[in-house]
Amino acid sequence: MRSSTPEVEIPTPLVELVRNGQVVLVLGAGASFGARGPDDSGAPSGRDLARLLSREFLGGEYSDRPLSEVADLAISETDVSTVQGFIECRLRPLEPAPFHHIIPTFRWYGLATTNYDLILEKAYRPSAHRVQKIACFVSNYDRVEDKVRSADHVLLIKLHGCITRINEPNLPLILTPDQYLSHREHRNYLYEMFSQWGRERTLVFIGQDLHDSDVRQLLVILDQRMASYRPRYFLVRPDVSDLERRFWSRRKVDVIDSTFKSFLTALDIAIPSDVRPLLTRIKPDHPVTRHFAANSEMSSNLREALDSDVEYVHPGVPILPGEPKDFYKGFDLEWYPVARGLDLRRRLVDTLILPYS
Repeated sequence: MRSSTPEVEIPTPLVELVRNGQVVLVLGAGASFGARGPDDSGAPSGRDLARLLSREFLGGEYSDRPLSEVADLAISETDVSTVQGFIECRLRPLEPAPFHHIIPTFRWYGLATTNYDLILEKAYRPSAHRVQKIACFVSNYDRVEDKVRSADHVLLIKLHGCITRINEPNLPLILTPDQYLSHREHRNYLYEMFSQWGRERTLVFIGQDLHDSDVRQLLVILDQRMASYRPRYFLVRPDVSDLERRFWSRRKVDVIDSTFKSFLTALDIAIPSDVRPLLTRIKPDHPVTRHFAANSEMSSNLREALDSDVEYVHPGVPILPGEPKDFYKGFDLEWYPVARGLDLRRRLVDTLILPYS
């Protein structure tokens, strides 16, 4: 029988954001802990994966080096395909832990991961408790737009690749220092969408130490562009020191001292499971409805257009900081942070389009 008292206290504002489907989960290697393979082997950490590669390709040498360095040496001794094939064989059999199956029972704004495995995809396999379907975004050429428009789907951005795509030469698993520098050509849209999420939504980092070069770079860019305007983020990690708390607090990241399992269990208690499917059908009022002459519900087509095709500008839209010198260079300061992203939407300006309603 599940206890009604959670082991972890989750801040009330975060619980409400999860309840309303406004949170993006950002999963690192630690989020896969608890998954098991047929031989009862667990999900490897980056350090574990480095040791496995060292043993397989380097005779056990350099096993104490970072994964990126060990992978670089292993590839130099063989080739990218062989190393990626070894990793795929190690990760593909992993099955989600019971607590991973709690994830699909909530409505998320988005999911992002630096993991290569299929644990999330397997957790989202059809079940009676799933409230969304998962749509994977691994390459610029993945057709996910129609699925993203639907509230029935949640987008999973796989920032560092996926073991299902290791035979595509333009989409290697991100393992080596060189790949960190050169891998974005065919997946820059993924990073731009993730950057947009970070600009507008609450990110909850799980199993990340936030020293991953890609994630850290995105955080730096968001802080430079948004300053104090971006939402506050959360980092879920056990055994966090007071020094680390102060470090992240100064960067608008609140630390929740917890494992992923305990965090999900606490959410499971805080938001009753029987109401979650109903929450996916509740649409908050949109500012445009104040112009409606009749007290009628917004159509799904109009809502999808406002969410995906245009941006409705109203007095409540946050104003992004900008530099006058950029304006005189021709930049639209309101759009500059995402000018190269996926969300190049036309804007409906409240005071111009509907001034007399």
